[in-house]
Amino acid sequence: MDAQKPQQQDFDSILNSLPKPAVGPLQKAKCVEFVKKLTHNGTKSDQEKILATFNGWLKFMRDKLSEESKALFKDALTRLLGMMQRDGKIVPEVFVSEFEAKLKDEASAAQLRKDWLSCWSDMFTACDSNRDNRLVLDEAQTLLLAFNVPLEFSEPLFELLCDEFEETLDRRSYIASMNDYFFTEDRESVFGQLFGSSVGDQ
Repeated sequence: MDAQKPQQQDFDSILNSLPKPAVGPLQKAKCVEFVKKLTHNGTKSDQEKILATFNGWLKFMRDKLSEESKALFKDALTRLLGMMQRDGKIVPEVFVSEFEAKLKDEASAAQLRKDWLSCWSDMFTACDSNRDNRLVLDEAQTLLLAFNVPLEFSEPLFELLCDEFEETLDRRSYIASMNDYFFTEDRESVFGQLFGSSVGDQ
């Protein structure tokens, strides 16, 4: 009776309860630096890491998901990448200026945050039918870590996933491993800065 699957509104309520973004000049500068590193000034290995993670996950999903789930997953991934691309490729100058424009006011920053998380939500919904749940979550974690998604976003999401997949997942150790990653001293999250969270606090 209690063991019900998380519904979409559970995820929405998590979104609504997150702290409002507070983006100052320092946060903006760090975000822009991060974007430039990934798109332009970054080492080849920085960019290859991101691409390899996407490619690895897509290859994995191609074999595992139903056609309907694949369509949802692909759409969500396309939207996610669309936030970082123009005409099929990442254009640093255009992306950075658009990125900064979206941060000009609180409403735009909040929308950016919601769009970003909505993509992840749909991707995990697409993975729902996959029987090899542990592997899906490991792949998902890799992708989240590649983007330094802030703990306060990823932990509630993983809590929902762990509820969903508790037969195949050691929930406590999984969340603990996320904590270990995000509380390591040198792992400041740029997206955490962007969205007004302080990953090291608590």
